[in-house]
Amino acid sequence: MESAPGGNQTKSTTLRDVEDAWMLCSEPEEFWFDLFQSPTILRRSKTFRGGLADLEFGRYKNMKGDWVDNDRAVWLKMITSDVPGSGGQLLQSITRVCGRANLAVVGTPTPLKPKDWDPSRHFDFDVTRLVHWYMKHGFRVIQNSHETRIIFAPTSSALTVDFSLF
Repeated sequence: MESAPGGNQTKSTTLRDVEDAWMLCSEPEEFWFDLFQSPTILRRSKTFRGGLADLEFGRYKNMKGDWVDNDRAVWLKMITSDVPGSGGQLLQSITRVCGRANLAVVGTPTPLKPKDWDPSRHFDFDVTRLVHWYMKHGFRVIQNSHETRIIFAPTSSALTVDFSLF
């Protein structure tokens, strides 16, 4: 990362451009999950209206659960949809844009059921099936005895990811 006056870290131009594009192409929205007592703020895609995500630019969590600052990474905190297929479309869009910018997308696969989930739609809480969904979208899986991470890293990415198993 570039150093700013005073020693603070700033985001690289590429990372900042991708983050700015995400902010322009999405709108903040309160979204409720069964598991949480208060809403989560996600960003709803303006292109795939049923897709919502929360992205953190310039850092990711390693296998120890520690935050690692890296201007080649985007942490996928959460992705969901309230319209069938929109989550996959949004994920493809995120990986396409990040891939072109040589940014890796990293996250933890955690199935969370939206509060107002249509009861006629099946919701799958199986983490293994969720991991396979990410793999279908080009992600690799890294695991140790405590953590699972999904990572989408373009082959031309210069990202060195700290996924220590200890």
